[in-house]
Amino acid sequence: QPVDFGPGNYAVNITVGKASLKVTANEQTRTYGAVAAFSDPQVAHEGFVLGDAVGALAKAPAVADPSSAASNVGEYSIIASGGESSNYAFNYVSGKLKVTAAATVVTWDPEAAGVDVKKHITYGTALATTPNTNAKGPDGVPGTITYDININDSRALTVPTHSVTATFTPTSANYSKSTSAKTLNILRRSAEVVPQGFDMVYGDDMPSISGTSDEANGGFLDGDGIVTTFKTDAIKGSNVGVYFITAEYEDTSGRL
Repeated sequence: QPVDFGPGNYAVNITVGKASLKVTANEQTRTYGAVAAFSDPQVAHEGFVLGDAVGALAKAPAVADPSSAASNVGEYSIIASGGESSNYAFNYVSGKLKVTAAATVVTWDPEAAGVDVKKHITYGTALATTPNTNAKGPDGVPGTITYDININDSRALTVPTHSVTATFTPTSANYSKSTSAKTLNILRRSAEVVPQGFDMVYGDDMPSISGTSDEANGGFLDGDGIVTTFKTDAIKGSNVGVYFITAEYEDTSGRL
């Protein structure tokens, strides 16, 4: 015969575990030498349930800054910590802090870029022999200055204007390069061309005609390759009188 036990009560334990909350440190960027708080939001959350947000946490995670103003250019690992919650277990994922090079500025004030013609550069003058190679980088930042022309070349600067760029290259990778471009005013060079006069007697053969136009005698720059030819209308048998000697030029470099 069946036994009827009737209604009864039973106790069962149910364990509710914490939900996993992924907390990733957001990438941060900082310039070398600067000290500033990380930009918000510092972290990204993934895993909130039931409409929860950061406000549901007893204490929100924060990201510690492992760098200082003296930290070199490069990438540093950052990670959040310190979060507190009775409903979430924190899973921290690291991010990156990028320290970038500090900007530099070239200071350059060449006289040849001014309005005083007396201070302009004459063609045939090497930039290094003038006071115009006075570009410099920031005070206290070691580095070198270079120019985009050969400053020792007397033919590098051409008439009437020539753009020159000065570049500051810092010794340390914690600073970036910088440039300054200037347009220099270049004056024409005077070239002295002197034919060599001569005397001849009526009926004599014509002598060779010569003169000077080279750099050593105040003439054309030797490197320009300008060829000077001296000519006269006088010929063997020309009547007694005075004849002029003229100069003609062959300029393959286009400097005349």
